[in-house]
Amino acid sequence: MSEFKIERNIPVSPKGRGPGRSEKYPFADMKPGDSFCVPTQNGQEPRQLQSTLAGCWTRYIKAHAPDAKFTTRQVDGGVRVWRVK
Repeated sequence: MSEFKIERNIPVSPKGRGPGRSEKYPFADMKPGDSFCVPTQNGQEPRQLQSTLAGCWTRYIKAHAPDAKFTTRQVDGGVRVWRVK
């Protein structure tokens, strides 16, 4: 007999690694022309934050909005993200 209990009628969890960073940021609520600012933390380099944000919106675009376009710019104390399309 196995040490594992067999269970029935358990729905399959969605693919992925659980809630992702793209859900942390408000990409889904943005319309073209909207922006938000993400502050750098603990000596983080703005370029590193820009790279992280680009990865997040890339995953969001692939999953939810293939026509969306975003861009970032370094600002005092952080990085600002704009939805441009």
